[in-house]
Amino acid sequence: MRPDPTADVADPVSVYALDVVAGRIVTGSLVRLACERHLRDLAEGSARGLRFDAVEAAAAIEFWELCPHLKGRAAKRGETLKLEGWQRFIIGSVYGWKRADGRRRFRVAWVEVARKNGKSTLLYPAALHALTLDGEEGAEVYSVATKRDQAKLVFDLAKRAVTRTPDLAECIQAFAFTLVAEETFSKFEAVSADADTLDGLNPHVALCDEIHKWRGRALWDVIETGMGAREQPILWAITTAGEEGEEDAYGQEHNHGVDVLRGLIEDDGRFVYVACLDPEDDWTDPANIVKANPNLGVSVEREEIEGQIRKAKQSPAAANAVKRLRLGLRTQDADCWIPLPLWDKGRDDRARWDRLKGYPCFAGLDLASSSDFAALALAFPLTEDWEPAPDLQRPALWAYLFRLWMPGEGRNHREQKLREIAAPWIEAGDVIRTDGDCIDPAAIEAGAIEAADWFQVVGLAYDPFNATSTAQRLTEHGIDCGKFTQAMTSFAEPTKVFEADLLSGHVRHGGNPCARWMMANAVSVTNGAGHAMPSRKRSRNKIDAVVAAVMARGRALAGGGPQSSYYDSNPIEVA
Repeated sequence: MRPDPTADVADPVSVYALDVVAGRIVTGSLVRLACERHLRDLAEGSARGLRFDAVEAAAAIEFWELCPHLKGRAAKRGETLKLEGWQRFIIGSVYGWKRADGRRRFRVAWVEVARKNGKSTLLYPAALHALTLDGEEGAEVYSVATKRDQAKLVFDLAKRAVTRTPDLAECIQAFAFTLVAEETFSKFEAVSADADTLDGLNPHVALCDEIHKWRGRALWDVIETGMGAREQPILWAITTAGEEGEEDAYGQEHNHGVDVLRGLIEDDGRFVYVACLDPEDDWTDPANIVKANPNLGVSVEREEIEGQIRKAKQSPAAANAVKRLRLGLRTQDADCWIPLPLWDKGRDDRARWDRLKGYPCFAGLDLASSSDFAALALAFPLTEDWEPAPDLQRPALWAYLFRLWMPGEGRNHREQKLREIAAPWIEAGDVIRTDGDCIDPAAIEAGAIEAADWFQVVGLAYDPFNATSTAQRLTEHGIDCGKFTQAMTSFAEPTKVFEADLLSGHVRHGGNPCARWMMANAVSVTNGAGHAMPSRKRSRNKIDAVVAAVMARGRALAGGGPQSSYYDSNPIEVA
């Protein structure tokens, strides 16, 4: 079963990458970026201590193709796997790229493809490879999922492969719940989040399936941190697309991977392959199906997906499922107020504190509850050239900056889950962690004062319900604070104007990921008179940044002046 290292070495990884970049293989833009990254690193990676070993890549691909088919007619005929070009690109990349010290470059392999594209074909041989050819003494290999039954799906495939392949059976013993390679004292097991404890795991390879179903980050973090003692571990994360706004392990790791592909983050330890339609694609056009289904015509039938698309066109309830599961599009709750593609269009790297220093702005402060987020939004009226607008009421652009805070400790299970979601944002500095289990007003006041010292805060809107004392202290510091009650009377006109700004393309922002998550959580509620305001659909969703942004926009409508209040100066009749 060992591949022949003396065989002629081809480089199917680079062949695939060149074909994609040249347009000979139709893919979405994210796959193209993955291929461009490979080719770019071939030319420039040595400066970062990276090299591509085509022999190792070919050996890994050959091992996969020595493993048996376990489903369908090919299994009955006793055939072995035949990898497609995209699968060879993935396997060859993960095992072929090396660091200067000879260890594997990639510690995380993120693969996102639509349903029925042969994800298990990628996963189960990885376990067998780790047990037999990886050279790791005492290797611990795990199939990981939220439920044990799901985790056992990949384990059972590997077990069947051992029992059907004499070469594998010679070096791997198959037991009911464990595969053991005695020569290296290595094992393969299925584990899940509902196990008694996972803290003692020391994975060499973890096969993580359907990450979009994982809730929170605890399971991901246990697996990833448990790999710290291994020399060249691999966390395989293979999944279909998840929903927008679900910032659990899937949402955060997906966004990180996309930023790596786009060059916004440098992470040489992460391989990323995301097959999906592009945002501008017509999801009903059959020509785009292949972008999310690289196994089209192999394990995926075009006629099946086309039929599902025709049905989804007539049934909005079915459309989201087809878009997400069969076309790789992250879908948003149909009730959500701000479509994330619309919000994402406004991301601009110029929207940052140092770029806008000294500029006039309007502020909105939402203290929320004592144990959740607090948010400060700053709205800057700008010209097209990113200069302060001469008329603060009629700018060409509105640029938004956010400061977000949350207590570092949670008092119950719900609050602890919220902190799991926020952990990467806190680490990146996008959310500020305060001490204790309650919002620290002094920290928020200091943040607002810092903003006033850094910018020209023309006026600040606050909710008098729980921020009166804070407003008094900010006023003493010279900040013009105006009341903004959390009711339709205050929100109706600012909500309408904020939405109009977005729809007309006049909004810019710095891409704060926590604020983005909150945008995805917000729904619009209306009253009998047709007025609207942002709200949240579920109690676990947070929208503090959205509320603060609308408050800031409302304060801009009210202008400046002592104790300006949008509600006082713009009364709205509420039915």
